[in-house]
Amino acid sequence: LQAALWRAADGVSDFAAGLLSAGALREENEMLKTERFLLLNRILELQDKEKENEDLRKALQLGVDKEFDVALADIIGKNIGDDVILVSAGEEKGVREGMPVMTLGKVAVGKVVEVWAGVSRVRLLSDKASSLDAQIPEKQITGVVRGQGAQRMMLDLVAHEEDLAVADMIVTSNLGEVFPENLLIGEVKEILKTGAEPFQKASIQPFFDLKSVESVLIITS
Repeated sequence: LQAALWRAADGVSDFAAGLLSAGALREENEMLKTERFLLLNRILELQDKEKENEDLRKALQLGVDKEFDVALADIIGKNIGDDVILVSAGEEKGVREGMPVMTLGKVAVGKVVEVWAGVSRVRLLSDKASSLDAQIPEKQITGVVRGQGAQRMMLDLVAHEEDLAVADMIVTSNLGEVFPENLLIGEVKEILKTGAEPFQKASIQPFFDLKSVESVLIITS
């Protein structure tokens, strides 16, 4: 009887040891998972930093830093229906409401309309509330670019006698108070002209493509 009791006690002891061992394995597995996730996050952070450095190198190669003081920002939120974007630069980078935004290739994007810590909201040129002075420098034609919504823009207030043509390149004008001169906007897509109107209009094929651009530059001075 005593031997049987000892064997039973040994069995219980082995079972308890097994439970403890299984618990330790589970805890070790959870620690390994946590370490793996932390490592993956670190890799992502390094990749983001590498991309940011590459974007900065591109901007420097284009000489952007010699023309403007800029803050690099990633596009972190898109609302195509409202023609606005959120970018990853805010008060800590000196961003202020009203500052112009462009791509690394000096294409006009829009204007900062709200700023928070680490994030800013940018209204695109295609937004219906957007308008800016523009020009076709090769022909000394001036006009006003107005947002039409849904990534569409219109060149308006072009004198009726001006020789406006499809594929004419449109850039920002020095008449505006927000954008520096000669940032790219787009090209004339279709001319809308009637004999009764004193001005002619044209639809614009914008150079800024929200689907393909990941980073922008905010002109801070």
